[in-house]
Amino acid sequence: MTPFHTTLRLLIKTRFKNQTEFAAAVGNSQTYISRLMRGMQPVEYKTLLRWARVLRLTPALTHEFVDTAMITRGEIPKDLLSEPDRLLEAFKGLRRGDQERC
Repeated sequence: MTPFHTTLRLLIKTRFKNQTEFAAAVGNSQTYISRLMRGMQPVEYKTLLRWARVLRLTPALTHEFVDTAMITRGEIPKDLLSEPDRLLEAFKGLRRGDQERC
């Protein structure tokens, strides 16, 4: 499981009874949320922002939440490209298969 999926799972568990309740709160099906949690479904930028609002994330945590999701799906947020220190920080904790941490 990626850092994004781990974080999302933890946020859902701390703020909602279950994935079904979270899905209803964000306007997605429970099936979509389940597929996303297993890495089988991509999530769009606008959806991430809506989820961050529903999860009551601060602006700083919202930024980190979105960056982590984008990096997990192989995209580098444009603002991180110009800030190498933030880019390295965003990559911390990501794993390559069963290898040690990057």
